[in-house]
Amino acid sequence: MNDDTRRPAPPGPDDDEARIRAAMRGRAFLKIVLVTIVFSQVLSTLFGAAAQALDPDVSAMPSLVFSCVTCALVSFWLQADARNAWRHAREHGHIRKGAQGPLPGIEIARECPRRWLVVLHAELNPGLKA
Repeated sequence: MNDDTRRPAPPGPDDDEARIRAAMRGRAFLKIVLVTIVFSQVLSTLFGAAAQALDPDVSAMPSLVFSCVTCALVSFWLQADARNAWRHAREHGHIRKGAQGPLPGIEIARECPRRWLVVLHAELNPGLKA
């Protein structure tokens, strides 16, 4: 038998682009998870302290529910804020086509007021065009 028929095809430009898009989306989700965890921990700690001050015998269930709801709300808020920052940046000319910067095909001006949110939105949606 010929071994050449068993070898997979070498990765092409489409495979590289798919890998880059997956990496961008993964990096964006990691940022969302980290910000969500930090905010949730801070707010849950404050909520737990307030609940203990009001009722020292309060169970852990209200804090657990508050923490889960906070995670969901912070995650949705962050994604919505990133989408709004993208829209605002496009309307005000902070986004243009270019090879400079961390995103392929998109250049975000340094003076963009919410640049990190614009980058987050672009990473979540790697198919966006300037």
